[in-house]
Amino acid sequence: AHQNFTYICSNSVAWYSAAEQGYAQSLRLLGENDMEIAHEGTDLKPEVLRDECQQPNAHGETVLLVRTKRLNYLPLVDFYPQDFARTDQAFGFKVGPACFK
Repeated sequence: AHQNFTYICSNSVAWYSAAEQGYAQSLRLLGENDMEIAHEGTDLKPEVLRDECQQPNAHGETVLLVRTKRLNYLPLVDFYPQDFARTDQAFGFKVGPACFK
């Protein structure tokens, strides 16, 4: 099973932070089974297809692909952006269809 998640950033880090050279600000996804999908501390880590949101002043998209054999992880039901506290920040998102083929 697989599903894409696209984070559209404006002055917000989505996955890798070039300024901090790490993943402390990476967003966290929530699967149907209430399990988190994130860079670390979880059983499942997404594949990064594109990461244009590495800089704090970035405007672009980060596309993550969640691929799993555990069908209860999908569909994605929620997410938590961790770099979203300043008034000049904004984000959008697109969630692709879950494919169980």
